Amino acid sequence: MDVHLTPPRTPQQRALQALERRRVQVLALLSSEENRLSRTSDAFAHKMIEGTISNLKTQQKTLDDQIASLLDELAQAVAKVKIVNDMVRNNEAWRVANLSLSK
Repeated sequence: MDVHLTPPRTPQQRALQALERRRVQVLALLSSEENRLSRTSDAFAHKMIEGTISNLKTQQKTLDDQIASLLDELAQAVAKVKIVNDMVRNNEAWRVANLSLSK
């Protein structure tokens, strides 16, 4: 028997959670690399760390864009559910009104 105290997450919600988790990881790596850069005096190592920082910033931007897109999708889904719920409520109110008028 499956018992859920909360509704199961949608695929979009699971994807959003994974992207947010990855974003936290990327930000931690970025912070570490920036700290490492400030302590590195070797020019070659400095250049490599700068490349890693650039790559991590690109990943952060990509994650931010993807998260924003998923949030938009979720907001649209919520809006659609609200519209359907309003339609059901209005239909129910209309049906009740017609029943009372027919008496």
